[in-house]
Amino acid sequence: AAALQRLREVFDIEELPPDVLPRKKPPQFMVDLFNKVADANGITRAPGLLEGDVVRSFEDRVPVDQYHFYFDISAMEKGEQMLKAEFRVFKLKRMHVSRRFDVKHFCKVEVYELLESGSKPQKKHLIASRLLSLYTEGWEVFNVTQTVSKWVGNSSSNHGFLITTTHVFNNRIEHNLVKFAKTQGTFQESRNALLVLFTNSNKRRSA
Repeated sequence: AAALQRLREVFDIEELPPDVLPRKKPPQFMVDLFNKVADANGITRAPGLLEGDVVRSFEDRVPVDQYHFYFDISAMEKGEQMLKAEFRVFKLKRMHVSRRFDVKHFCKVEVYELLESGSKPQKKHLIASRLLSLYTEGWEVFNVTQTVSKWVGNSSSNHGFLITTTHVFNNRIEHNLVKFAKTQGTFQESRNALLVLFTNSNKRRSA
C-alpha cells in the first residue's frame, strides 16, 4: 500500500477507490518507468530522463469489445501542457496457423479515433497504421498525442479508439485476424491496454 501511494504521488496515477486500492497493482509500465527515472526515495535521478513533470496512466474501460478501447481522461487538470500521449496495447499471438498464410504472414493494423458513440459507431478517423506478424505477440505503442490533446480541450469528443486488423489473400480481405489483451482475470491484468500521458503542469512550474 505504501509503494502504491508513493507511485501515485510521483506519477499522479489515476485515483482508485479505497476498497480497491490494497488489491490493485500499478501497471508494470509505470513501475518500470519509476525504477528507471527515480531512486528508492522517489527523487528523480537526473533532469531530462522524463518528458514533462507529470506522467499519468489510464486503463481501458471497455472490457467486452475486443477492438474498442476507451480511456476516461477527466482527471487531466486545466492548463496542463500535453507533451506526448501513447496508446499502449498488447497484441496476442495468433494461435491457429492456416497454411494459406504461410507465404504472407503479415497483417495490417490500423488505429482509428472514433468520432461518435454508440454500440456500433461507424464514423472514424485513421490515426496510425503498420504491418505486424500474425504469429508474434508483444506491446505495440502508438503516438496519439494530437488526438488526446483534442479530447483534453473538448471531453465530449472522446469516444475512444478502434483497432482493425486485415489481411489480403487472393484479393479477399479477412478482418480481425488477431486479438489484443483485455481484462480477463489476473493472467491478462499485466497486459491491459494503457493510455500514458506525459505533461507539464503549469501549477508546478509556477511553484
